[in-house]
Amino acid sequence: MKTKITLVFLFICIALISKAQPQKGTWEVGGSGYFNKSYTKNKEAKFKILKIDAEVNYFIFKHLSIGTIVTFQSDKNYDRESEPTIRELFIAPTIDAYLLNRDKFAISMKGALNFIVASNLTIETRIPSYMIGPKFSWNISPNLSTFIWPAYRRLEEFDNTIGFLSTVPSDNFDIRWGFSYFFHRKIKE
Repeated sequence: MKTKITLVFLFICIALISKAQPQKGTWEVGGSGYFNKSYTKNKEAKFKILKIDAEVNYFIFKHLSIGTIVTFQSDKNYDRESEPTIRELFIAPTIDAYLLNRDKFAISMKGALNFIVASNLTIETRIPSYMIGPKFSWNISPNLSTFIWPAYRRLEEFDNTIGFLSTVPSDNFDIRWGFSYFFHRKIKE
């Protein structure tokens, strides 16, 4: 635990001394999505996944933002007899520290703490999971960017599946790709 606290402290210190943009007061709105339909060798449907993420962040400093991700996920497994379709809603507070931000690209460290807020499954315990990793952004215009976020994902239990079948599915790794739009604060002259 002491090591984790030390790493978080160092992460914040590095972010505070870096010279990154956008400016304090900027809002970032973005999202990503995922759809996959898998078939058996006999061309029968095996499962279908739909996942939609919406994200809002606010820059409390010129290089540090806090926000939230809201995720809806629908998972239909044609082999599952009971509850063939699982629908879940997740909410994840986030922190994003920009280490480098240039005109055309940016690198940041992003973390999220995931909670299930609604599910059609009966879940006895709702242990949160977390995700952390570098986020790489490419600026299309001063206000629009696309990003890729490869993240280590810690799942405390199997039924908390915010990263389940992401772009690159695995038990402990998630890659998210999406777009962000920045609403920059008006500077008074």
